[in-house]
Amino acid sequence: MNAMQDFESVFSLHFMFEILAVTDDLSQVLQKKDQVIQNAMRLLNLCKCALLNLREKGWDTLLSKVIEFCVDRHNLVPNMEDIIVVNGRPRCVAQRRSFFNLNSIFCVAQKLVKTRSAYYFPLVYRLLTLALILLVATASVERVFSAMNLIKNDLRN
Repeated sequence: MNAMQDFESVFSLHFMFEILAVTDDLSQVLQKKDQVIQNAMRLLNLCKCALLNLREKGWDTLLSKVIEFCVDRHNLVPNMEDIIVVNGRPRCVAQRRSFFNLNSIFCVAQKLVKTRSAYYFPLVYRLLTLALILLVATASVERVFSAMNLIKNDLRN
């Protein structure tokens, strides 16, 4: 495994630990059958607030814990400012900037094909193509139903 994968694994484990620490009390209380709903709702709100606090203010603390853990165990800590190569393909900032100032979904789909990003993001490309054909498909279905209504009206008369 390379340094980024090691760091990502350590980060994921620490992140799961933080989430489980926040949700543990709620989980323990909800497993008891004699729990009062009001108490469970109060704990749920406390858990929600703790998770929101972790999301809004806890990233720096979490990241520093992970870096400290990696340094203590002589794992390499990647520079967060470096360009990262994912599956043999660098994620270049210039390529991302080419997606700004596009006017329509059609332009985004075209840009995905031109930059060969549709290969790396097939679900995004599929979503865009479905959004583009939705209007045509909807109009075709409406025409069929209109024709069917005309036929039904003629049969009823």
